[in-house]
Amino acid sequence: MIIGVAVQFKNGQEIRLPKPNRHADCFRVAEEQYHLKPTECVGSHGQGFFTDTGEYLNRKEAMTHVRNVGQELLPDWRDGDINQSEYLMSEDVWRDA
Repeated sequence: MIIGVAVQFKNGQEIRLPKPNRHADCFRVAEEQYHLKPTECVGSHGQGFFTDTGEYLNRKEAMTHVRNVGQELLPDWRDGDINQSEYLMSEDVWRDA
């Protein structure tokens, strides 16, 4: 199961935060605690998730994983639709606390 968000940086550092955090929270922690700027992220493929086994998955791998393990995808609060794209967003698997 997907249990948190993660952002990878060019210096090899990875910031992981548990749900219900968002990727923006990872960027905030990176800047506040490690003085890393968002531009130092390895790119969109460096914004992903981690599983209950500790594995890092990019957004595409995470969506495949969620579907394979049967983790619930939540409907979009705006229109009630389930994300049908190949990329997972944190809003797809948890709501704010």
